[in-house]
Amino acid sequence: MTVCKRVISVMMCVAVIIGTMISANLSAKAESGSELMPGTINDLSYEKIVNSYLSVCEGGYMRVYVDKTVYIEYYDEKLNILSKKSIEPELPMWGGFYAAKEAYYLVEGQRNSDCKNGTEVVRIIKYDKNWKRVGSGSIYSEAESYKIRRPFDAGCVNMTEQNGILYVFTSREGYIDEMYGRGHQGMMLISLNEKTMETKIVEADLNHSFTQFIDSDEKWLYLYELSEGSRATKLSRLQPETAGSYKKIPVLHYGGQRTSGWAIPTFAYADDVAVSDHSVLGVGYSIDQSMYDEADRSDNNIYNIYLTVTPKDSFTEADTKLIWLTDYKEKFNAFFNLSLAKVNDNRFMVMWEEVERIEARVERVSYDPSNPNDPFSGGKLHYLFVDSNGNKVSKEFTASASASQCKPILNDSKMIYCASVGGAVGGAVCFYTINAETGELNKKIFRVAGEQISWKMEGKTLTYSGKGALTLKPYGYLGVQKVVIRDGITEIGSGVFLNTRPYDVVIPPSVTKIADDAFDEYGPWSKRRILGYKGTYAETFANKKEDLTFVPVILGDTDLDEKVTIVDVTCIQRHLADLSTDSFGEMVADTDEDGKVTINDATAIQRHLASMPTNQNIGKPMG
Repeated sequence: MTVCKRVISVMMCVAVIIGTMISANLSAKAESGSELMPGTINDLSYEKIVNSYLSVCEGGYMRVYVDKTVYIEYYDEKLNILSKKSIEPELPMWGGFYAAKEAYYLVEGQRNSDCKNGTEVVRIIKYDKNWKRVGSGSIYSEAESYKIRRPFDAGCVNMTEQNGILYVFTSREGYIDEMYGRGHQGMMLISLNEKTMETKIVEADLNHSFTQFIDSDEKWLYLYELSEGSRATKLSRLQPETAGSYKKIPVLHYGGQRTSGWAIPTFAYADDVAVSDHSVLGVGYSIDQSMYDEADRSDNNIYNIYLTVTPKDSFTEADTKLIWLTDYKEKFNAFFNLSLAKVNDNRFMVMWEEVERIEARVERVSYDPSNPNDPFSGGKLHYLFVDSNGNKVSKEFTASASASQCKPILNDSKMIYCASVGGAVGGAVCFYTINAETGELNKKIFRVAGEQISWKMEGKTLTYSGKGALTLKPYGYLGVQKVVIRDGITEIGSGVFLNTRPYDVVIPPSVTKIADDAFDEYGPWSKRRILGYKGTYAETFANKKEDLTFVPVILGDTDLDEKVTIVDVTCIQRHLADLSTDSFGEMVADTDEDGKVTINDATAIQRHLASMPTNQNIGKPMG
């Protein structure tokens, strides 16, 4: 017995020493999950109409994303979220966002299904830098000039600013052609005077333009498009106010020949454009067009990324260089969210995510089960740097990361973009920072489960931390065996645990409201246990539901295995050292019941296990 007491005494002394070190370190840590969290959407898949943007603003960054509503978030220079706001769209169709030098612009639209002349089809809305509405300009469908049945049809919305004019490069469907039962499709270039808000179409065609990108210098506008009607990736330049300045050149020819007004496959994509001081660069990806006739019509084809470089002083097809940046020969693949971002006049970053092609353009979530706390880690990100002549000036970097619809922006010597998964379910937002000189990639991840709630996977346990209402379903991870909701969360919203596997859910006393349909009531996944304090709302709610069983938690059972053992001591120590624990019940770890978890709580459990004087409630149901 004396030897046993000595061993325990040594263990307690070591625990106190470790605890002193941990406490000093813990005091500088912010409360986990209590900060404002970003909103989530799914922006990993390729979409022509972009719903995710990032721009530099005073004091840091501004994120804009669209999910029916336009959401705006502000971040400091370290990408800590500061504030949020939202704007309701004025028209039902989303087009795009542009951060100009002195204002912000939203482009919205609506259908003209009845092909009625005089119908407003596009509205460009101007806001000041505080998001106060300044004014708007509109495009109307006109029979004698530009017939528009549907704006943004099968195309993009991209913008540039030049000499006080905002230019919007996009697409449209014309009025119905009775021969085909629908309208012909093509591009349109819109100008808006930023002072007078005068808005007009300066160029348009119905030649099947399926992507539209735009950039400018002080003199010229440059348009880069997938022109199915021209059977080429097409680069154009023009000065809208100068007659005869519009010049178009093919930079990548497509195979195939149309025999009717219907579009045929191109097996090619045009994805971005950027301008240097002496050249125009564009990127896309394509099959080997000399093999067009042998291409698989289900699109299980071998694609490679191309770069085109056209000199400004010799703006011709003959002097345009076509450079292949990849050289796949045997692999069916797809490239998601290919982009071309300017660092300076002689350095550009080309970035894409490689996805093995199972079906054409499948939407996927880049989730690696071995790294559940990073939902983007299953992606295979590629990026490299080229100069203004198209020469590679870096190696090709790869990372376990995802590209998104958010185009990288430059701030100082860093390229920055964000990626998001989630929406109706809990998800995550990740900010990636790439050093534009060295290529080093860093990331910051927000794991989101509510306005002020975060999530984290530890082993088989999913833990929610923060304040307020838990409103989002668990993100789609397999293998969860237990959910721990930490103290501070006050509400469990509608449908949060519907159609989820029947794992145990630990609910703290701070939860005073649970939606009636928060859990399944019927079916194989309806039967589950609710662990919590006796006499709390968790018990009341569980007792109302036939398939829920309430189990009171035990003081000191920090690993939530329904017994108090030496493992619970280790669990507290690891928690205080900010080390991973497979499961941790914070509300049962405060064994001396002083309102906080410290090394003294581990000591109290050791004393309990050694049958030494300590809190007599240890090992008993709480409540």
